[in-house]
Amino acid sequence: MLRFLYSPVWFYNIDSIFEFVTVIIAILVAVYSYKCYKLSGDKKYKWFSMSFAAIGLGFLAKILTNFTLYHEVVKTKAIGLIIITSRFIQKDVFFISTTTFFYHFLILLGLLGIYLILYKTFKQKQDIFILSFLIFISTIGSHYRYQVFHVTAIVLLFFIFRKFYQNYKKKLTKNTFYVAMAFCLLLISQILFLFLGLDVQLYVLGEVIQVVGFVLLLVAYITIFRK
Repeated sequence: MLRFLYSPVWFYNIDSIFEFVTVIIAILVAVYSYKCYKLSGDKKYKWFSMSFAAIGLGFLAKILTNFTLYHEVVKTKAIGLIIITSRFIQKDVFFISTTTFFYHFLILLGLLGIYLILYKTFKQKQDIFILSFLIFISTIGSHYRYQVFHVTAIVLLFFIFRKFYQNYKKKLTKNTFYVAMAFCLLLISQILFLFLGLDVQLYVLGEVIQVVGFVLLLVAYITIFRK
């Protein structure tokens, strides 16, 4: 199996550390959301909890994928100014394909859950089914073109950010600002990942921006929960 990696060699495993931090934050946000649900009885917090739990599990699947890839034999070929890093996977083909599938599917499913909550369509079973089916199709497409995953994530994150930004403009509080900025950074990170084929440094920048976005999100949730 031919595998293309866009991460600089020096960044191997460092990205997994960043993503491990993201997993911890996503799970913490899921826990805080569930506690809010228990305190308020508002079901939207339960859906937020499930959405962030899915995102956390999705990044965990990516860590497992990277861990396997980074310990395979690497063969590098230079074609002009383009460096193509290829990995030939033998016994790990099924494992890598499976973890990659769950990484894409769970992240998109989590983002879809947040979108449905914000736009109050999570009560419409028909909408949930149709959108979930489209997420599944996007995940399948991502197996052949990684850009499909990032484009889908960008679309979902754009509308999520838009809603949180409108909420910030309405309330003008520090917490609403943090949440809006967090999803703005996550949106920017996905845009960078979309074009990472042009420059491997975009992958590094995207990873840094992504983890900062999750940290801002955690700060906002902790502040809200303490109140």
